[in-house]
Amino acid sequence: MKAYSYVRFSSPEQRKGFSFDRQSEGSIRLCQRHGWSLDDSVRLHDLGRSAFHGHQIVLKAFVKAIEAGEVETPSVLIIEKLDRLSREEIDDAYNLWRTILRHGVMIATVQPERIYDKSSLNKITDIMEALLHFMVAHEESQKKSDRAIDNWQRKRKNQETTGKPIAGKRPAWIDKNFEVIEDKAETIRLIFKMSIDGHGAKSILRHLNTNKIPNIAIGYCKRSKVSWNQRYVESLLTDKKTFGENQIFKGSIRNRIPQGPPVPNYFPAVITEKTFFSAQAARGSRLKQRGPNGKGIANIFQGLLVDGDGNSFTLQNASDSDRKNGIVRRLATNGKSVPVCLFETYFLKALREMDTAMLEPTENPLPSLEAKLLDLDGRIDDITETLKTRRFASGLALMAELDEQRDAVRVAIDAAKSATSSAIDPQTIVRTVDLLDKAKDKEPLRRKIKSLMRQIVSKITLRIEDVGGNRLHKKWHVAINFHQGKKTTFLTVETYKGEVKGHRALQFASEGKDHHPGSRKPLSRKAAV
Repeated sequence: MKAYSYVRFSSPEQRKGFSFDRQSEGSIRLCQRHGWSLDDSVRLHDLGRSAFHGHQIVLKAFVKAIEAGEVETPSVLIIEKLDRLSREEIDDAYNLWRTILRHGVMIATVQPERIYDKSSLNKITDIMEALLHFMVAHEESQKKSDRAIDNWQRKRKNQETTGKPIAGKRPAWIDKNFEVIEDKAETIRLIFKMSIDGHGAKSILRHLNTNKIPNIAIGYCKRSKVSWNQRYVESLLTDKKTFGENQIFKGSIRNRIPQGPPVPNYFPAVITEKTFFSAQAARGSRLKQRGPNGKGIANIFQGLLVDGDGNSFTLQNASDSDRKNGIVRRLATNGKSVPVCLFETYFLKALREMDTAMLEPTENPLPSLEAKLLDLDGRIDDITETLKTRRFASGLALMAELDEQRDAVRVAIDAAKSATSSAIDPQTIVRTVDLLDKAKDKEPLRRKIKSLMRQIVSKITLRIEDVGGNRLHKKWHVAINFHQGKKTTFLTVETYKGEVKGHRALQFASEGKDHHPGSRKPLSRKAAV
């Protein structure tokens, strides 16, 4: 008869011991005594899986195969004890035991040595023995769970009253004494700086691995590798522990929910809160951009530039005649195009001279949101106290509704902080454009300009028109829309036979106000290039 050995233990730490070897050797000895043929081709191992929470993925897949008739019968499933099968509530554990037997697969235990088959379903002694094992196993696990929950609640209460962190719960850049590991902190600061400067997770990952910057998870996570991976970079960029905030959760890992408000200054901060939310704003601005990003930035207007009809511009390689004049690429749409180099040059000139007062942030929504969150916390605390003495359905429903509202307000607060952090110092763009003219390596600054623009600009509209029907005589009209709802006719450039004959940058105007040519104050003018 064919036999299958099932090995399970709950904690990953048990890998270090002899649990796996003991269970495997017990199966081999049982097969030798009964003359069964152990099928080594099927690995029924749930290592580090809790039977109390029903996480036996491999076992449940095997049971489905039994129910589908994919496992030959008669055959036998060998386990060390019945509690290896399940530690769930008696009804669930008994149903699992009964399902296996009902489909013609026997269950054999090593300690004590018992063999249950289909006939056991009609033997009161076998049923009672199985139920007793399942009851004891579940009660033991329930007691351990209750003690663990109680210990954590005491630690959390102690943390709230004394401010002392919970031992063992620390990120990779904090040592056992809850002090910052400075070389790891420097790496985190580099990651956030690159994100703010316009680098996406892939670009940051490439820089870390190319320059062989040590992975900060080494020595903290047992499965960490020398090289970085993109998921870890992205998780660091969204981890509020970097500026010291910690959120305590309750429940299992798969179904955990926040317990109480976030705890500020729980960990030593390695970056400021403003830096964190500036990175979130920069990351959010890149989510809308279209097209791939290479190592270099060919188009700083990617995802922002549209024509008068709302169509996007594409990047095209220039013709041979263009190349003779130093033009490498063109921005094109609907048969009309402009040289990238010329458009970028005059756009950045106008950007340098813009009315920076238009970039001042609008009303800050944070105070009202934080006041609303404080009110919701108070209402939830009141209902919690009521539910301690009397559990009523309406109170539970209201609690669930308030929890959802609180989560929504927290999301809105994070968004408001990102928006506030992305309120660029008006002179930052001017200084960056000035540096671009003098820099030998222009790509980092071009990337930064692209990132800065995306945080203040929602759309750039470029209309190209022929003057007097002459295709050689063109005018470019550029309008810029800001996230705060402000816009302007930003720039006008006139070209004849590909040469710039004049350009004018105009003052900004709020959306909704009429503009007349006489009211536009020119900031700069050039007769010819």
